Parts: sequence; C-alpha cells; structure tokens
Amino acid sequence: MTSWQISLPAAFRADAIVAPEYRTFWARFFALVIDAFVLAPIAICCIYLYQPSELAALSFFRDSLLLYSPILYRVIMHARFGRTVGKWMTGIRVYNISETGNPSLKQALLREIYSLVAAIASSVALLWLIHAGQNYHLQGTTKTLTFDRCMDYQSSWITIEVIFMFANLKRQTVHDCIAGTVVLDPFYRQYYAARASAISQ
Repeated sequence: MTSWQISLPAAFRADAIVAPEYRTFWARFFALVIDAFVLAPIAICCIYLYQPSELAALSFFRDSLLLYSPILYRVIMHARFGRTVGKWMTGIRVYNISETGNPSLKQALLREIYSLVAAIASSVALLWLIHAGQNYHLQGTTKTLTFDRCMDYQSSWITIEVIFMFANLKRQTVHDCIAGTVVLDPFYRQYYAARASAISQ
C-alpha cells in the first residue's frame, strides 16, 4: 500500500503563525469601503449627468471615467504614498516585496492588472457597439451584457483573491504576488521591533 500525503499551504498548517502586521484582511475590507465613498462623487456625477439623448461618444467618455478613475486613483496613490485614503484611515500600507518602501509605478500598475484588463475589454466592447451602429443607450443590449459579464468575472476574481490571501503567511493576494508587493500594518511592525529591541538590551 502506497502512503501519500497532501501538502497543505503553510498558512493552513496547524503550527502556522501569521505575524500581526500581516493580519490585514478586515483593514483591507474597510479600506475598500472608505475608498468607495471617496470615489462616489465621480459615480454620482456620471449617473446624474446622463441623458438618453446624448451623443454616443459622450456616453462612452462617461462610462470610461467610471471604469478607469478607480484604477488611476489606486495606481497614483500606491505609487506615490503607498496607500489610498482608505488604507491610510485603516492604518495599512502597500510595500514592495522587500518591505523597504512604496511600490514602484510599474508595481502599482501590475497590482491593477485584472481591473485594467477588464476595463480595456469593456471599452473595446463598447467601441464595437458604437461602430456597429447599435443603440448605445438601450438596456439589454451588448453594453449591459458586457458590464454584467465583467461583474460576474469580478466576483469570481475576488473569491480567488480571498482564498489565495489566506493560503500564505504574508496574506498576499494574487495581485500582490503578480506585482511583488505586500500589505502590512506598519504600527505592528514598529511596535514589535521596538519590543524586541527592548528585550535584547
């Protein structure tokens, strides 16, 4: 009889210990909620300025603003400050993989790779809709179906991200691994470093 053993990810093992500075799940969650409120004025303006009779090009610009403004916001904030407003309020920060500083602009872009690909795919579909001469504003057409499909993919992606996050000790998500970044709470890092220094003296 051949013996075999399932090799579990390190985070799932009984002796796994996740350092406090990496326990950022709820901080990330509430950071997303706060950032949604930060970006809400853009969404509200786009919704209330919508007119069924407006030119298709204007509608495309408005829809593009809705698609790309959150991505641009996160890329700029992460590359410049290492955190968005939400992350700042919840006390967490994005670091490069060596945990010595902010991610580079390239890393900040790579963190948004899924959102960026989804946004570009939606833009291409909407441009095709305009080129084909279909009613850009008609609900139930390709436009609506495109956004619905993107939302379905987004939900699946978030589920994968959460599972992956709890499968490693640094609580990195898929996009963190792609970009070479890690999210941690600098307060705990400084607190335990100071505590270790005091003990050693």
